[in-house]
Amino acid sequence: FHGRTHQRVGFVCEGLIQYMPIVGWYRKLVCEDCFVMRSFKQDAKRITDNVESFHRTNTTRMIFLSPEGVVCDYGERDLKYINDCRQFCTEQGYEPFDYVLTPRYKGLTCLSKHIVHEMLNGKKGELMSTTIAYSRGGKLLNSKLLYTYPARQHADLYTIYQGILGEPTNMHLHINVMPPFDEDSDIKSIMMKDYERKNELLKHFHKHGHYPDPESYIHIPPNHFLLNTLFAMHFVVLFGLASLFGKAQTMLNICIGVFSLITFCHTIGNLINGGTSMESVPFETGIKSILIKFMAKHSQHKSKATDGDKFA
Repeated sequence: FHGRTHQRVGFVCEGLIQYMPIVGWYRKLVCEDCFVMRSFKQDAKRITDNVESFHRTNTTRMIFLSPEGVVCDYGERDLKYINDCRQFCTEQGYEPFDYVLTPRYKGLTCLSKHIVHEMLNGKKGELMSTTIAYSRGGKLLNSKLLYTYPARQHADLYTIYQGILGEPTNMHLHINVMPPFDEDSDIKSIMMKDYERKNELLKHFHKHGHYPDPESYIHIPPNHFLLNTLFAMHFVVLFGLASLFGKAQTMLNICIGVFSLITFCHTIGNLINGGTSMESVPFETGIKSILIKFMAKHSQHKSKATDGDKFA
């Protein structure tokens, strides 16, 4: 799967991301990612329309999605969701998953049409299931779900950037090609069996420090020179153009302002969220933490009102 072919890439992600300043807006307006709200009745049409819009222009695309649909931290709300997933495993005849949540399988029926369309047009449409282990210093970061910090850590932007001055964070990919399925397939059983396999892979990694059969894996080192050169050239071009129009100081003030805003937003979110960072895009920790807090209070008020109606 490691090649140099250029490929249009899209993501299926939670709807909140599209409202994040700059990066979220760009993904919504330019990348045309598919944003879901975790309600299949609402999301089904949204997913189908997104897929069909690319089919109409015959645009080939690689779509990434996370069927588990959520990242669980260490709070009471997260613990409840983890235990609900473990209970669902038991109800379906599986041992509770220790390393992965249960997949949300309903929306995959709509996305499977993307693969079928590619194959009907003579293209190599494939469905690949990817398991990711993050490690630092030989230690698995995304370990058992019921572990707390520092035994379990989420690899977000800040976790990865820590490798600039400290121990680097390594990503270990295990890719498995799955047979295409359609709306007539038993998608729930297919996905539960696949997640059972993922759980065993991470369990093996946690115990041994690698996936089974480590000799079959290819090490792909990052091109630090190219990445740092592109990063530096970005600022050279940015400030070069600003200087050309006599706006170098203005550009510097904007950069300092954006940096300060991101720092403030992340710090506030970190405090609200009990010291947990969830920064997949800038501003996410702060905005999401505030919204979760607001929604929790709204839910409590609604619950109290409902209880009052029962006793009225």
